[in-house]
Amino acid sequence: VSTLSNIERGKRDVKLSTLVTLASALRINLSELFQIESNKLEKRDPHPKVKGYDLDDN
Repeated sequence: VSTLSNIERGKRDVKLSTLVTLASALRINLSELFQIESNKLEKRDPHPKVKGYDLDDN
């Protein structure tokens, strides 16, 4: 598994200097690495339509 993949999945700590290098390579500002686009966030229904199953034999 690549280093970048481990960073994305939170399995590896990153030095600030590595983040600066990564942002530079991507030609973006460092702060953009930490931005989340609201339209990409998963929107969940607070009241799911599918109910769980009762596995009790009673």
